[in-house]
Amino acid sequence: MQLHVDNLRATFRDTDLYVPSYPSIRRYMLVHAMFLQARLKPASAGALAACERLERLEVRSFEVDHVGALWHRDFHHGSRKILTRTGQWVTPMLVGVLDDHCRLLCHLQWYLDEPAASLVHGLSQALMKRGLPRALMTDNGAAITAEETTTGLVRLGILHQTTLPYSPTKTPSRKPSGGASRADSWSCSKPRIR
Repeated sequence: MQLHVDNLRATFRDTDLYVPSYPSIRRYMLVHAMFLQARLKPASAGALAACERLERLEVRSFEVDHVGALWHRDFHHGSRKILTRTGQWVTPMLVGVLDDHCRLLCHLQWYLDEPAASLVHGLSQALMKRGLPRALMTDNGAAITAEETTTGLVRLGILHQTTLPYSPTKTPSRKPSGGASRADSWSCSKPRIR
């Protein structure tokens, strides 16, 4: 979007016309859906089916009005391998639980693997810190779809919602690209306007 702002300023530099500020142009472009959306690269039968579904149907979108209504949970692969006490090199996994409305990281912790036990531990830490959410949105990974995880969510009265398979554009969080993990790298794929 910065390129558009720079082009407008260059075009109207020698005129008396007023060029709005970058935030104003950004808001206008977001309101009118004038932003690039990533296209899926069909590589498998599931990805092809997802592409067809995205073209035919309206895609689910989530945005809530109050804190604690919807949390997002995801694992992210670390960018560097670490050496464990046993002498093995492993890629650590970062589990994060994020409140959709206020963008608060309810819990963030590194693990050496991605089994259901690590997921449940990270989610339990978030629940102890922030209380029970109304709903939890996750991907369709094996850890979250494990019987002990889904049963625990039902017992706690938490509505479990999963993202569409093979649809990374509708995954609630995007992967951090190297560097340190930051709260703003866990933002929703749907732009927000305030």
